[in-house]
Amino acid sequence: NSWIAVELLLVFCLTWYIVDYLFVLTYNYRIPNHRNVENTLQINLSEFDKNHPEYNEEANEPEILEANYSRILQTIHNYPGVETVGISFDGSTPGGGSYYGRGFRSVKDTTRTASGQGITVDPDEDYFKVFGFSMENGKKMISTKDFEWVSNGIILSRSAANRLFTGGNAFGQELEGGSGSEQKFVVIGIIDDNKRFDYLRPQNYFYLPRRLRSENLRNAEISIRYHSSLSDTKFVEQFKTDMSNSLQIGNFY
Repeated sequence: NSWIAVELLLVFCLTWYIVDYLFVLTYNYRIPNHRNVENTLQINLSEFDKNHPEYNEEANEPEILEANYSRILQTIHNYPGVETVGISFDGSTPGGGSYYGRGFRSVKDTTRTASGQGITVDPDEDYFKVFGFSMENGKKMISTKDFEWVSNGIILSRSAANRLFTGGNAFGQELEGGSGSEQKFVVIGIIDDNKRFDYLRPQNYFYLPRRLRSENLRNAEISIRYHSSLSDTKFVEQFKTDMSNSLQIGNFY
């Protein structure tokens, strides 16, 4: 009888764990995720090394490097079916393998702090539109160009705004970049919460600007959104075929 009681206890604990785990996953999955990765692609660029027969030393000059990268972006923009292009850095694409943790503190009330993921984007492209970010609980779709991107501007997710400011009234307020940091940031917008992965709960996000320059473009991530009416498989295969030559510019391919 004792062995049976122990066995029943073990079965009960295991069943409880499985049911609870699946319940949490299902609950998290059903929480709205105010972004959308359907009909999106990430384009990865490489460069010829010095031993490659097509390597061009002059193409590494800062001005030529930026011009070649600009031509690549324009070629992608002009490809039939591409709706918009976004540029991000530091593994900032949704569900990316990297995690750039950041912490901030309210200048107005230094007891209010928040930590989460820092997302760095080029405001001259349209990261927000590529991934379908929104405001007002999904009622208003947004574009990166909807905001006044000053050099020290920052956009908060709604959860981060609520943690840092009473009632979430963050627009125009100042933040410090973590404990002991003298760098100040000005809140230029608040957008809906989103999740890093579909089965996780929403987390705090901080969106920061970084414009493409010769010194950082090798770390840039190019993302695109294509028309939803297009077949995923056909578009991807045709895009790869057509762009394999078109994107070979300078030392990039």
